[in-house]
Amino acid sequence: MARILIVDDEPGIRLTLQEFLRDEGFEVETAQDSFEALALLDRHRFDVVVTDVILPRQSGVELMHAIRERDPEIPIILITGEPTVDSAVEAVRAGAFNYLPKPVGGDAICTTVANAAKVRQLQEDNHQLWLELSEHREHLEDLVQERTQALEESEARYRRLTENAVDMIWRISFEGTVLFVNNAVEKQLGWSVERALGREMEEYLTEPSIERIRQSLREAFHRNESSIQLEVDFRHVDGTPTPCEATISFIRGESGRVEAFEGISRDISHRRDMEARLRDREEMFRSITEEAYFGILIIQDEKIRYANHICPKFLGYTIDEMTAFLPGEAIKMLHPEDISVMLEQHRRKLNQESGFLESYVFRAIHRDGHPVYLRLCSKRIDYRGRSAILVNLIPADEQAWSKQGFLKRSDG
Repeated sequence: MARILIVDDEPGIRLTLQEFLRDEGFEVETAQDSFEALALLDRHRFDVVVTDVILPRQSGVELMHAIRERDPEIPIILITGEPTVDSAVEAVRAGAFNYLPKPVGGDAICTTVANAAKVRQLQEDNHQLWLELSEHREHLEDLVQERTQALEESEARYRRLTENAVDMIWRISFEGTVLFVNNAVEKQLGWSVERALGREMEEYLTEPSIERIRQSLREAFHRNESSIQLEVDFRHVDGTPTPCEATISFIRGESGRVEAFEGISRDISHRRDMEARLRDREEMFRSITEEAYFGILIIQDEKIRYANHICPKFLGYTIDEMTAFLPGEAIKMLHPEDISVMLEQHRRKLNQESGFLESYVFRAIHRDGHPVYLRLCSKRIDYRGRSAILVNLIPADEQAWSKQGFLKRSDG
């Protein structure tokens, strides 16, 4: 079974991805940064590398360049919680096999890694065949016959693999005629394989997507790149667009001239729907919080990710100032005598441990230096795919604080 290396600075993500892949039978090693990953690559052989784009000290894209110097053909899958067009373009230029946004589901990572491992195995099979041909040139006729059969069997195995693949796998000539397509074309686009073969690829794409692919291929050709990755809209047999994430590779002949193109296309309709729902929910959340009469904060990784318009009235800092605080800097808004216990309460809440208080009165420090008594109610939430703490702040007074004591649960 293929051996996989996962590189991510978040222990929870490393463990989750490791369990997903181990359940599918893969051998999995993990590293927390690029330096640990390169050390493992120097000691062991891996078939696929999965790395976060954002890593401490050295980014995932920089790590990919370093890996390419050691092993130019190993498939590398990039994941990121904050995907951008620039990072995707840079990843494609560097030769990434795929680019997955967080949160990464079990089906997505297992399918992508399995496809990458198959490509790796095919590369090694072809390389091994080439070595054997070189070693037996004096028996060329017999060897050609033997290897032709092996290639036919390999192609048959490849076809069996592609026929069962979830993603649509296709090959087109340089002129754009469909030479091969697997059964996924029927599920994604409603076309039968027999009907799809021999047609022009442009029949399956919307006009904007055709131009986008042409432009991307031209740019990649001039940069001497081997593949491109982009989102396009395929045309379903009923005429409706089907959004897909496509990876297109150049197939060159012995002369180096591009003779054909191979592609893998994944239907991302569900992902698009989820992204739209997420945007709607975030908009609804903002609408609700902007009408609230109490302060609302979202704290993640010791940093304020969100603050509503009430918080500046309590604390004296603007929303932009609070969200620009460095990790841990927000404690300057807490009374020095309350900091240690509040941090402990935050840790317990985040880790879902026992002994945390659902509500209590604490002393904040206003920007001008005077104390402010506030009641804090909090809960653990999932914010953009990761754990965070949602905090509600309600005005209180010194009497309420004195009555409960900082460590006592409030009666209110």
